[in-house]
Amino acid sequence: MFHKRPAPSRKTLPAMFRQQHDIKTIIIISLTTLLTSCSSADKKANDMGLLDSLFNKSDKNVDWDKFRTTDSIYPQNSISVFTVDNGNGIATGWVDKSYSNYSYKKYCPFNLHITVDLTDKIAESNLDLDMGTIEDFFIDELKKICVSHMVSRVATDTGMEIEMYIEKPDPIKEFLSKSNADPKRLFSFTYSIADDPKWDNIKQLMKIK
Repeated sequence: MFHKRPAPSRKTLPAMFRQQHDIKTIIIISLTTLLTSCSSADKKANDMGLLDSLFNKSDKNVDWDKFRTTDSIYPQNSISVFTVDNGNGIATGWVDKSYSNYSYKKYCPFNLHITVDLTDKIAESNLDLDMGTIEDFFIDELKKICVSHMVSRVATDTGMEIEMYIEKPDPIKEFLSKSNADPKRLFSFTYSIADDPKWDNIKQLMKIK
């Protein structure tokens, strides 16, 4: 059987609740603490808003001169490997899906398409040459010139096809032309650059699962 407990006397209550003015004081203190916390939260939110205006990927309009020097300019890679029938057999390739929702496409509006020939005498004389070495060459060297994104690489019967998007076409053209004319080059290639601010040329690649 349960016994009903007697109502607690004023003496059994915690000391802070024994007098009415104590209750008022606690309420005032609590409200002050709450308002202070809200003010701090608002200030933090405002501060974050100022940072977001510069660094948030959902904001497509940024101070490009500042933003292009940050680590956020290159998204975290999300590589998907695929196979494709090129008419002469099955070829393998990869696409970086992190660029499917990349918010700064308009700042790198030029599609750079590179075709590498691995069947000529120059490439065949370099037995240690592989696709990874070629990818690294273009990524490392072009990033020194301007913001450059390698989006995809597909193997072909004669070599490989590379899709990139770049910020500045003129210095890239100059570098690629000199590199391909260098008698000490490790491989030969051709390239083309097209104006593609919405990155339409790779939309089908981004749909590959």
